[in-house]
Amino acid sequence: MGILGAVRLSKYTDTSTSVERQHEVIRWWSDGHDGELVHTTEDIDVSGSVSPFERDGLGPWLTDPEKVRQWEVLVAWKLDRISRNARDTLELLTWAEANGKRIVCVDDSIDTESEMGRFFLQLAAIFAELERKTIAARILKG
Repeated sequence: MGILGAVRLSKYTDTSTSVERQHEVIRWWSDGHDGELVHTTEDIDVSGSVSPFERDGLGPWLTDPEKVRQWEVLVAWKLDRISRNARDTLELLTWAEANGKRIVCVDDSIDTESEMGRFFLQLAAIFAELERKTIAARILKG
């Protein structure tokens, strides 16, 4: 099983979401499952409001047929590292199901291999979007 890791860091973050920490968690998950970590994408200084399909790092691994064929499972530390937009998350889930891919968010205990995993992904997407809007409001207030 080919594993694709996804790392994202926005401008406004703390050390608990560091790139190194995200890589570490992805490697830990990959080591514990029967598969090969094919690649880990990095999107640095990228807002969670940017669609995964439009990101410089992750986007090509979702849109280029050559790259798409190399992996079966997309792994991220948390769902908000993939997206903080509910609509984009649902679009990714729909795409993943249509293309025989799984999405795993390690810290959120989400794995779309199961029906409950798909449900929790959708629920977590709503909370991730709410958090993005809350962060944006705080930044605007200064």
